[in-house]
Amino acid sequence: MTTKEKLGNAGRSYARGVVSEKMSGIDKSTENFKGEAASMIESVADQIKDLGRQFDRGAEAAGVARRLEKTADYIRYRPTAEVAGDTWEVVKKYRLLWITGGLLGGIIIARLAQRRLKDSVERVEYPPPL
Repeated sequence: MTTKEKLGNAGRSYARGVVSEKMSGIDKSTENFKGEAASMIESVADQIKDLGRQFDRGAEAAGVARRLEKTADYIRYRPTAEVAGDTWEVVKKYRLLWITGGLLGGIIIARLAQRRLKDSVERVEYPPPL
């Protein structure tokens, strides 16, 4: 084996190691994100249970909370690629709903921004004329 081939192999080996290290970091970040999202969903489920008890709707609240807990488990324990693929399938299946929701969200955000801009312009104090 020539020196050039040895250097090429060493370079490829090093590159594979770096890529592998970076990918494992990305995987850890993704798993942390999934864990945090699942924990937040479980927290919402607990709050729903508590509200259900307060308003004598324990059975309905428990049903909703159970579905949220299943969702949290799905997010936490399924591979990221599978969760992303399933999400994309839902988006494709209910495309009109997602587009409508995006448009309504955009309109609401634009209105709120417009109102804040108007309020901030009205509050500007100008110096008196000389």
